[in-house]
Amino acid sequence: MQEELVRLCKDICLQKLQETEDFGQVENYALQTMNSCIIDGLSQALSEFDEMLFSEHEQGLRVKDISSRTIVTAMGPLNITRRRYVDIERNDTLCLLDVVCDLPERSRVSKGFSEMICSVANASSVRAACALHGFYTGESVSPATVFACAKRERQLKEAS
Repeated sequence: MQEELVRLCKDICLQKLQETEDFGQVENYALQTMNSCIIDGLSQALSEFDEMLFSEHEQGLRVKDISSRTIVTAMGPLNITRRRYVDIERNDTLCLLDVVCDLPERSRVSKGFSEMICSVANASSVRAACALHGFYTGESVSPATVFACAKRERQLKEAS
């Protein structure tokens, strides 16, 4: 499978090289294209996994609705749609996909993004971290997001 992906990447890069003959543009294009493909594939995989969880869910859970959310990842924004359930015994709502996959509850950033952006910010600056993420993904994040990630990372370290 990896060979097929490499061949596809080569074809994409070769086509872009023939169009521009500028390695910098090809490098940037390839990075953003690959990130976009990974995000799309991950979104589809999560959707299919949510289907599997639905087919195997416990009797005490009833589907309440289907909700969408966007999570900022190290590769860019990830849009997912998943089922919300009502736990009849506890009269509580939950998203099995979020629980099983340990997706951050009530947070719009993934753990991987948070760790990456904090690492870059600590090594250089918040603005540099924002710019670097924008370069790699084509999507911008605000300094406030970086500060919120840093605060969450500190709280996690203090809790452990």
